[in-house]
Amino acid sequence: MFGGYFLIVVVAIAAAASATTIIIVASQYFLQTRIIHPSIFDKFGIGEIYPTKAGGMEWYVDMAYPKSDPFFRNLDDIQFSKQPDGSWQIYSTNGQVRMEAWSPQNEKWLNVEITEYAKIVNSTNHLLQMYSRGGNHIYSNPCIGSAYKARLYGDGTATWIKEVTFPAYTEERGKVQATEKPVDDRWVGFKAVIYNFVENGKTYVRMESYIDDDVTVPDGNLVVKNNWKLASVVEDKGGWTTDNNDFDPRCGVDRDAILATPGGSAMQNIVAWRTDNTTWDFKYLTAREIQPPATN
Repeated sequence: MFGGYFLIVVVAIAAAASATTIIIVASQYFLQTRIIHPSIFDKFGIGEIYPTKAGGMEWYVDMAYPKSDPFFRNLDDIQFSKQPDGSWQIYSTNGQVRMEAWSPQNEKWLNVEITEYAKIVNSTNHLLQMYSRGGNHIYSNPCIGSAYKARLYGDGTATWIKEVTFPAYTEERGKVQATEKPVDDRWVGFKAVIYNFVENGKTYVRMESYIDDDVTVPDGNLVVKNNWKLASVVEDKGGWTTDNNDFDPRCGVDRDAILATPGGSAMQNIVAWRTDNTTWDFKYLTAREIQPPATN
């Protein structure tokens, strides 16, 4: 199974005399999608893939006025415009949107489920990203700029990428066609789930992304369906390496470091939403500290 898709190989066997000939007739990806219909919902009515950890952190964007939240940061260059449907349309004067939800002092995000409903209005980049496992991404302190990033492209492709130090990226992994319909000019729900798991006494990281597709009604508005389709799945067990020249060896981590700790500064880290050269609408940005599945 590949990120929610099964690879089907059709084989015909023809017996002739004492020999058996195996003929590959066709092979294709046969869509056997895993769709989750959650039974637990957050304060916005968005389904939860994994339950919130007991006593765990939860963050919800202030849909009345997002910039009023002191934990919602890196917004100075972003223009916010309230839309008739209650969503917010944003673009950045420098082309870069990096909206960060910071953890409280002396608490950090670790195992998280991050959500957005988004509509790309105009873009030269056509890419939505959500991420965690680090702090803000600044050249003055590249060591805190680590992240696992879920990506959803305008053509419906979903992937994951790792940033070991800022801005040293690995190659993408887990590429799947999450939806056959382009994401531009319509609403889509997108989730990024990041959590640790233990296998044979070692700690690794699993990433899962999901989409809530077909949520745009004929008048162009959003209607949340909570039909969360598994998109891209990646497990980092080591060997996922950056060859980027921007890697900073002074940070004291390997080029294939597994990001099994929260990262960030000494006392805080972030979950974040990113676009580049894009005008887009959003609703219901959320982040929750989750209770991941039990492992051995």
